[in-house]
Amino acid sequence: MLDRVVAVLAQSGDQPLSLVPVGKMITKQMIWRWCHQFCNGRQQVRDKPRHGRPRTAITDEKVIKVDDMIKTNWRITINEVVGEHGMGHQRSHKVVNDFLEYNKVSTR
Repeated sequence: MLDRVVAVLAQSGDQPLSLVPVGKMITKQMIWRWCHQFCNGRQQVRDKPRHGRPRTAITDEKVIKVDDMIKTNWRITINEVVGEHGMGHQRSHKVVNDFLEYNKVSTR
C-alpha cells in the first residue's frame, strides 16, 4: 500500500518525503488515511473541490471602501464593516489591521 502512495506522490510532482521541511512532515495518520483512500480507488493527492460558500476575496476595491468608511466615521465598528461589504468578521478585521494597518477600531 505504501508503495502506491509514494508512486502517486511522485507522479503528482510533489517533493519526495525526504525533502519536506521538518515543520511540514506528513504524519503517520495521514499516510494511513491516504493508503486507505488509494486502495478504495483515489487517483490524486490534491483535495477535491468542496461544497459550501466560497471565500470572500479581499480586493483593492473593498480595501479602499473600508478605508473611506473609517476615514468618514472613525468610530465605526467591525460589525458595521461586515454589514456594509458582506465580508466575514475575520476578513474585515484582516483588512483593517493587516492591509490598512489601523491599530484600533471600535469593537462595540
